Amino acid sequence: MISMGLACLITLLVLFLLKPVAEKVGLVDIPGGRKIHTHHTPLIGGIGIFIGMLSLAYASWESFQVFLPLYGISALLLIVGILDDRHDLPANIRLAVHLLAGTMMIYWGDNRLDSLGDLLFIGDIHLGYLAVPFTLFCVACSINAVNMTDGVDGLLGGLTLVTLTLMGWLALSAGMDHTFMLIGVLACCIIGFLALNFRFPWRQRAVIFMGDAGSTVLGFILAWLLIRLAREGACPPAVTLWLIALPLLDCACVMIKRRREGRGIFTAGRDHLHHFLLDLGFTVRQTVLIIYGLAFSLGLVGVLANELHLHEGAIFVSFISLLACYVVAIPKLSRALKEGKLRKISAS
Repeated sequence: MISMGLACLITLLVLFLLKPVAEKVGLVDIPGGRKIHTHHTPLIGGIGIFIGMLSLAYASWESFQVFLPLYGISALLLIVGILDDRHDLPANIRLAVHLLAGTMMIYWGDNRLDSLGDLLFIGDIHLGYLAVPFTLFCVACSINAVNMTDGVDGLLGGLTLVTLTLMGWLALSAGMDHTFMLIGVLACCIIGFLALNFRFPWRQRAVIFMGDAGSTVLGFILAWLLIRLAREGACPPAVTLWLIALPLLDCACVMIKRRREGRGIFTAGRDHLHHFLLDLGFTVRQTVLIIYGLAFSLGLVGVLANELHLHEGAIFVSFISLLACYVVAIPKLSRALKEGKLRKISAS
């Protein structure tokens, strides 16, 4: 516990020390366009979290050695992410780096998804030669889904913390001590970040932003941990979908909507769940708390399904059904709100 608290303190210290440096070198997010913040804000959350994660070496050197490939690959993603935050790299370069990171995870980290479990009620689906491309697909999906949630203060960090909490329970129940240690340290680092990113009653704006560097690293780490949980038998692959359900649902909904409208799936727009809640009249703090609750509830469905040993096919079909409902409902509700058919709430 002391070492996990140390991770939080290190993250906070690094963020305080790097804040003036980031402002000096221009590693800041500038207000304008769709952005709702009004101040230049340092994009150093990912740097602080990564450095704080190094405290795992103090907490458990053995655990640190087990996850050394994860740290090495995350460092690569962090560096490229910093360059992206500073110079706005082309999308094809970012995707190439994401796929490289996934490839390194497979061959250096020996972590890939070889089986999908019994998703279709026909027995285990073994991927065989498709294991590598499918794992790369999962990594890319996780990184982009997590990145897309980084839209308002406190949202990405809190959603990641929710997922880590649920994964920590599964890892602990399965006796995955090294994985549990990493999850605990990372969770404490994110708590340190949220202390400067969440909109508290006494502070109405974030002091630090995560940045693409941070969202990319967190998306990659979540993919690594979810695959590891499935590989080690802590839960079937279908359950992992529920653990990261809300980012996946929102990402899929946004991409489908943009494709229907003839826009690029990675183009910016006010079409995420948090935009809908803000337009509905909720404050930023209320919006992120609502989404935290939704994410935890959906993740808890997966955890309970795992504890009750429900059939993997039923877990998967339930998730796909939820996805279909979400993709249909959210755009309709957003359209009704814009047309005045849905009344705004009066948030206080």
